[in-house]
Amino acid sequence: MRASKAQDSTILLDICCGTGTIGQCVLQEYRRNNKVCCIGVDIIESAIVDARENAVANGMTESTCRYIAGKAEDVFPSLRFHIPAGFDLLESKVVGVLDPPRCGVHEKVVLGCRMMDTMQRLVFVSCNPAAAMKNVVDLCRPMWVSN
Repeated sequence: MRASKAQDSTILLDICCGTGTIGQCVLQEYRRNNKVCCIGVDIIESAIVDARENAVANGMTESTCRYIAGKAEDVFPSLRFHIPAGFDLLESKVVGVLDPPRCGVHEKVVLGCRMMDTMQRLVFVSCNPAAAMKNVVDLCRPMWVSN
């Protein structure tokens, strides 16, 4: 039963989601054939208010689309408390979308993404590739494992 559940559901984690446009577009396209929900996180509270309004305008409910105001690195450890009913952080596929501000994201966000064992994929979106290069390198760098 667990394997079936894991294959049937996906959690889209929209990191630095702003007003939610990327996550909502992906969610609408992906949910046609899949059980999927979106959890958006952004540090700017007014952007989260707009993301929630956009979700309602696009016919999305709290059961498929939730937004959290706060630092991504602070939200990651409590993510399981924000998952809608019918989804499980440990049994669902987790796909991250990271759309950082022009200056990039804090190293704690990068570390949070790297430490999230349940995240199977991370899509990095950038309007300023030169500024994002440090984040990309840090995301791809091998992890130090002590014995």
